[in-house]
Amino acid sequence: MAGVFLPLVEARLQRINFARHYLERVKVMRLFFSVLLAGIVSTVCVAQGLADPVSDLAQMQASFGAVHSMHFDIVRRDGRRMSIDMIKPDRYRGMLAGGVQAVIIGSTTWTSNSGHWGVDPKAKGASGEYLQNARTPLNGEPARDFTVVYLGPSNVGGIPVQHYRATRRGSAVVDELWVGANHLPLKVMHEIPQGTTTILYSQYNNVAPINRPV
Repeated sequence: MAGVFLPLVEARLQRINFARHYLERVKVMRLFFSVLLAGIVSTVCVAQGLADPVSDLAQMQASFGAVHSMHFDIVRRDGRRMSIDMIKPDRYRGMLAGGVQAVIIGSTTWTSNSGHWGVDPKAKGASGEYLQNARTPLNGEPARDFTVVYLGPSNVGGIPVQHYRATRRGSAVVDELWVGANHLPLKVMHEIPQGTTTILYSQYNNVAPINRPV
């Protein structure tokens, strides 16, 4: 009798083992396709979010317009540096090129080289070129005035950003912008034939009050 039933038992065990291996393979394949599908969906979502760089920069302008204060570090075309706090619409405080401390409120500029403050009647105030560049990271409408190209992901100081190039139509002016997840610029390079100005932005909505020096 054992010789009759043993082959049957072995065949049954083989079928059970085959079914067990089949189910394990099905589970592995399901997991593989789930991960693959998640990656495809994620890629599509990212691509859709960056599919229109013109809209991305329009959103950046809207977000930048909504903040009330910021800090920017400027490297001028001549290599000199400026470090400025700004509170909208017209208050500035910081270190200008040449190590001059300055406070600008409206059209009035106070400067100090040695701790003694005084009004500088020759200063341009907030109308100076570099301050204008800093408070308008993209001067114009992206759709109307620029040809915009998305250059891919990057980082500024270890912070993930999206990198864009905006070329002004009909001119040699080029702006490169590195925009953070909150749609605010962290870095801008403003290129004109005379040279390049680099601006780093930080401390959005986190600048101490700016008052007239005493």
